[in-house]
Amino acid sequence: MMGRTSRISLAAVFAMAVLVLAGTVGAPASDADGVPVTGITLEQTSMTIDIEQTARIHFTVLPADATDQTVYWTSSDNSIVQTLDHFGLIVGHKYGTATVTATTADGQYSATCEVTIAEPVEELSPTVLMLTFAVAAMLVLVGAFIIVGRKKGLI
Repeated sequence: MMGRTSRISLAAVFAMAVLVLAGTVGAPASDADGVPVTGITLEQTSMTIDIEQTARIHFTVLPADATDQTVYWTSSDNSIVQTLDHFGLIVGHKYGTATVTATTADGQYSATCEVTIAEPVEELSPTVLMLTFAVAAMLVLVGAFIIVGRKKGLI
């Protein structure tokens, strides 16, 4: 996100430097170095969220012990749904539907989730509901009086 900064402790920077120098971070895992990825699944294949609401699409890289668990996320329309991180966090921007795709780091496997940003449904207040019921009841009574009045020759 633009305009946000985060603080990283000196210990965290030192630990990352040690891992990079040791070759355990930053280098893609090959089949000879570890367990290869065989697929990816998403917990949700569709979801509905509101404008400015964030949600997480939960995923599983297969097998569970695959060496490289990195996933890249894309949206078919960033003006509707934007992906925010490598962990499936998304945010809705405007009404519509977009397809969010999760792809494994090797590019071999992907899965999709259809995300809909729904327009809000206008709810009726209790007062409006009571007035609607009262008008409907009056119409039923008027109709009954007209029927009775015609049968008795009053109308």
